[in-house]
Amino acid sequence: MIEAVLGIHARDYEPVEARSGPAVCIDDDTGGGGVELGRLLAVATLTSAQAALLITDVVDQLELAYGRGRHPTGLRGDAVMVSESGQLTIECTGKAGPWDDVQDAVAGLLRQIATNCRGAVLANRVDESISESSDLVGLARRVRHAAATEFDPAEVGRKRRQLAALVSAVRGRALPDEPVADRPDAPVRPLLATGATLASNGWRPPAGKVWHRKKRRPSRRRG
Repeated sequence: MIEAVLGIHARDYEPVEARSGPAVCIDDDTGGGGVELGRLLAVATLTSAQAALLITDVVDQLELAYGRGRHPTGLRGDAVMVSESGQLTIECTGKAGPWDDVQDAVAGLLRQIATNCRGAVLANRVDESISESSDLVGLARRVRHAAATEFDPAEVGRKRRQLAALVSAVRGRALPDEPVADRPDAPVRPLLATGATLASNGWRPPAGKVWHRKKRRPSRRRG
């Protein structure tokens, strides 16, 4: 969790073109747990490995949607969510349209995730992959290869758990309808009858009779 919030970089690994895991099936109703991607990125700085996993999820989801002949409803707001398991999902509906209709939106989504992590290495690789691609197949292959350089396949489970912890933390902040308990005030130190005092709680008046401390007049006999 600390690594995710502070944006500490994950180790660099040799390029391995591999999926981050099985793509999540896209359904018409994506209700349930999770947070909007934009909301998550607004409050958390991801590591390069975490961002690379979400980037891989994007191309996996698009391939799955177009393979089923469907079209994304949009790539902003609650259409793009990060689930409680740390996986990105895209809501899709209707029939798949031309790639040109969503190409710019997909490129913007990928860049948004890549630029959220500290360091420009991943963002530069993703940007190059986008500029060299003219269709979904080429984009998915190049972007997946660029993202795979940022995480070890053996570490995918741990990175997903980190993303899931981030989602839980962000969800915990959203309590607009619940009253927030006021912080109790510090106990007030009792005041003396004559007003406030700066004496410590352990202060006690000096022992002895009061007349011992008064300045007495000289005796008449002595005068």
